[in-house]
Amino acid sequence: MENPIFKGTSDVFFKQNKDIFDIIFIDGLHLEEQADKDIQNSLNALSPNGTVVMHDCNPTTYDRQVEIYRGGNHAWNGTVWKSYVKLRMSNKNLKMCVIDTDEGLGIIRKGQQSIVKNKIGKLTYDFFDKNRKSLLNLISINKFMENKKNNSGF
Repeated sequence: MENPIFKGTSDVFFKQNKDIFDIIFIDGLHLEEQADKDIQNSLNALSPNGTVVMHDCNPTTYDRQVEIYRGGNHAWNGTVWKSYVKLRMSNKNLKMCVIDTDEGLGIIRKGQQSIVKNKIGKLTYDFFDKNRKSLLNLISINKFMENKKNNSGF
């Protein structure tokens, strides 16, 4: 059996690998531009009933979501949240939620969702912080597990 470990960037991986996956975990470069690419590449490689799990979608402070990590004793989420929120605002053919655990685990599946409106046009952290629950479709672990058990979606 060939070694299944790939050493390289996610861009190169998806360019070289044409497999279809049931689950894809995104936790790479924590910047909006790269997260946009990783999401799109993942959706292109996702099986019809597959799931993308995306880490770091719920930064709890401004300092956690800056583009350049400034050090300190806190997690760094970067601007991943912007990529996730843009999908919630633009793609009705996905089913999305963020589980409120471990810096926010974004769940993305093919399906249907209502588009979230952004009346200010810009994605600022202040706007995000004030509208966090609706922008992320933020749910607890218990709610996620309950919905999964009842097969009622998110």
